[in-house]
Amino acid sequence: MAWYSKFITATVIKNIILVLPQTLKTAKEWWRGKNIAIIGATASGKNAMFDMLRGNKISEEHNQTRGIEKLDTFKLSYALPNDKINFTLKKCKNVGGEEDQRELGNWKDACKDSDIIFYLIDVKKLLDAPIAQKQRVKDDLKWLGENIPDFHLNKACHIFLNKVDILLGGVDVDKQEEFLKSELKQHIDELETYAKNILGNYYERITGIHPISMLDKYTFNMYFSRALIDITEKVKVNE
Repeated sequence: MAWYSKFITATVIKNIILVLPQTLKTAKEWWRGKNIAIIGATASGKNAMFDMLRGNKISEEHNQTRGIEKLDTFKLSYALPNDKINFTLKKCKNVGGEEDQRELGNWKDACKDSDIIFYLIDVKKLLDAPIAQKQRVKDDLKWLGENIPDFHLNKACHIFLNKVDILLGGVDVDKQEEFLKSELKQHIDELETYAKNILGNYYERITGIHPISMLDKYTFNMYFSRALIDITEKVKVNE
């Protein structure tokens, strides 16, 4: 389900607050000690996402990863409306985005022991070179469909459209969500269609699609916190 189909209104906020304690309890329990892998094409923001999660300074220059980079265990704390999710990410793996890295088995090695796969798509490339980027996404989804049967039974994949900050210049902060909804709706609808058609029954492993930015902390926090809840709710239903 696309994030824009859950737009927050006053009524929705009221309902969220009513159910939040149990939702948070479930999220806290589920995320504790989870392993993650981050995949996506070259320069889609994989290194930056790990740096953002670890609280490191984000470099705007692309640092290419070849092979698999194993990262230390680290703890995260994310604030939600009236509580926090505290969790530990163990044995996290960062992997290069080149197609040969995917086909040589590095992606599979990074993903096989992970509970959650974060798949990043570069919005700038999606807008500048839509045909090539959409074909790359289709190829990546085909790879996922080929390999997901070998992964954990309840492994989930969440899709992030990264670098949306390039779209937000001059947009008032209180209007950013409506703006992104308008700008990205067609692309997200297409991505959902690709995923449904290519993954078939395994589409149930996709927990959602959210915009995000690794360079804008506000945008990152707004959408990553939502993704945490969406992932928890979807995976708990399927367990």
